[in-house]
Amino acid sequence: EASIDGSLLRLGVDRLDLVQFHWWDYDVPGYLDAAGWLADLLTAGKIRALGVTNFDTYHLRELVGAGIPIVSNQTQYSLLDRR
Repeated sequence: EASIDGSLLRLGVDRLDLVQFHWWDYDVPGYLDAAGWLADLLTAGKIRALGVTNFDTYHLRELVGAGIPIVSNQTQYSLLDRR
């Protein structure tokens, strides 16, 4: 929450329009808890919308199934890197 509060202060706004949630290794536990914490900040009015980056379908469904309101999933698209 301190990170979000710092961003609000630096930007001089009451609410962040979009927070992108990055999670690189699904084997590391805690991403559902972290996303839930961000959803709490959304409910508190500090975040307007919550998005994720590079989440696969399975893990995105887990977030949505847990009641976390995701509005976007920024995915990588590259002709050189086709993972």
